Amino acid sequence: MTVLEAVDRSSLQGIRDYSILMFLVMYGVRAAEVARMTLDDVNWETEKLRLRNRKSGRTDWLPLSRPVGDALLEYLKVRPKVVHRQIFITLKAPLRPFWSGAPISNVAHKRLRAAGIDLPRLGAHLLRHTTAWRLLTDGFSFKAIGDYLGHSAVSSTSIYLKIDIDGLRDAALNNGEELL
Repeated sequence: MTVLEAVDRSSLQGIRDYSILMFLVMYGVRAAEVARMTLDDVNWETEKLRLRNRKSGRTDWLPLSRPVGDALLEYLKVRPKVVHRQIFITLKAPLRPFWSGAPISNVAHKRLRAAGIDLPRLGAHLLRHTTAWRLLTDGFSFKAIGDYLGHSAVSSTSIYLKIDIDGLRDAALNNGEELL
């Protein structure tokens, strides 16, 4: 069972958490980026999603995928009426936005554990790594994966993919014979 399949969406919390997980899984965004998202970051007409204030300082517009858009619409239909523009809010009074990535990561941690995933470091960042691997197995280049994740250096992307760039470079330059 996948993390997404394990979410019971019969409650407001389940619907909200599923939408949060969709952003984490599909876009590989950081927890803080999800916490900062506002209603203004989704352009329904152009089907674009704005990711603001990324660690790299960039603002990116990405295509809004249909499954993420559907999950977000499902959540927005039941989201309590509040004046806050941030998309994701707490569900206990006082209703307020998540001001940091910690509550987003806590949602991911809870849902990963509920799905039976037992690793030492559960949280939103694990799903970011998963997104990087999914892109790699789908044939995307390191550069494309790095751009998608908002990295400015290939070395950052290699950490997500646990690949030894220097070792690969040595193998390519020396035909790999010295490494055998």
